[in-house]
This record gives sequence, structure tokens and C-alpha cells, in this order.
Amino acid sequence: MYYIKPLLLILFCQTLFAGALTDKQMIEKLLVEVENSELTFIRNGKEHSSKAARSHLEYKYKYVLKGFWFWQKGSAVDVTTFIEKIASGSSTTGKEYFIKDKTGKLIPTKKWLKDKLIKIKSSQ
Repeated sequence: MYYIKPLLLILFCQTLFAGALTDKQMIEKLLVEVENSELTFIRNGKEHSSKAARSHLEYKYKYVLKGFWFWQKGSAVDVTTFIEKIASGSSTTGKEYFIKDKTGKLIPTKKWLKDKLIKIKSSQ
């Protein structure tokens, strides 16, 4: 019976720390959220499917990791930087990205992604 308490403590600590996602994992979860949303994404005034949006954001993310624009090659990208500098607007035109929800309302992609990130973090 004396060994049960330390064992439970060890299991609790493992569970607690195993739940923390890395920035890379959170970015991947956001990309999955984008693809699975089935919403319309507006980039530079043109509408795109959620699958096309995920593909584009993933391309930009991987391109930045190679050393482009504001990022040094080989440096990790945290989830906040991903949302703020990669996924929220065009690096070419400077135009903000939007999401059109099922009612036709336009939501800035930055806000939508930040809301999704809050849900991802709270579910850990």
C-alpha cells in the first residue's frame, strides 16, 4: 500500500507534462483546423477552399523555415509568429487574409486562428 501513493504521483506528473504541445504541434493542429473547417478563405481578394488554404499556409510555413522574409534559416517558428506573420496576411501584397463563415460573415484569419489556438491550449 505504501508504494501506491508514489506511483500515482509519478503517473500524474507524466500525464501533466505529456499534455504540453510544442509550437510545431500546435501549428500542425491549426493547419488541420483550417483544412477541416470547410470554410472559405479569402486571400488577396480571391476565395479558396479550406484544403487550398491549408496547403498555402503550410507552404508558407515551410518556406519561412528555409530562411525567407523575416526568418533566419534553421530557426524554429513559434505558434504566435506563425499566426501573426505567416498565416494572417500576404507577404507579397500586405493584404490581410479573411475567412468567410457559413453565414457569409468575414472574420480576420488572425482572429479565427487565435480563437482556435485558445481551444487547442485549453484542451491539453
